[in-house]
Amino acid sequence: MLYKIKSRIYALGKKVNDLIPALKEKYGIVTNPSEISNSLSGNLQSPKAQDIVSYSNEIVTAWEIETEG
Repeated sequence: MLYKIKSRIYALGKKVNDLIPALKEKYGIVTNPSEISNSLSGNLQSPKAQDIVSYSNEIVTAWEIETEG
């Protein structure tokens, strides 16, 4: 878990599944709870999984900025 995304999500009071609609809306990535969890845990190493991790990091960073503001 390169970016510690799961722990950052929980610290914001959100759930990993909150990423699913954000990924679809912002990046057009359609995923499901199992795929996103396996991607964030490093159990999947496909190009899509790498995109999920990268884009999830961007989304969580934006959520953190919104929370700080």
